[in-house]
Amino acid sequence: RFSKGFGRELVDRHQTGSTVHWGNDGFCVDVALHHPQRQEDVTIGVLCDMNRFEQASDPVEWEVFRTAILKGQGWKFNRVWTPHFFRDRETVTQNIVKDAETIASETDDPDAIRTTPS
Repeated sequence: RFSKGFGRELVDRHQTGSTVHWGNDGFCVDVALHHPQRQEDVTIGVLCDMNRFEQASDPVEWEVFRTAILKGQGWKFNRVWTPHFFRDRETVTQNIVKDAETIASETDDPDAIRTTPS
């Protein structure tokens, strides 16, 4: 699966910790990148393709709702479409890592999003 392989690549090649499948099915963030100094904090979430919440009657409407709720909770996202990732894996990965580094360098919020390792 894309997100598990991507999470492993972040650790192996970029020394960036992450949690794969943060949250529950309805509000899942595919990959949550950890803050470099505060491992309990998240810098950015990666959303891959569409959500997997099968109970949604309209998947697109649910995706808009889910993203709005998560952004309202303080999440910043980078969306990845699998075909683009496999066409240009290096650029997509570099953009995500760069965005996470930018967020980490700009914020020192003690109330940042906290993760709980699974």
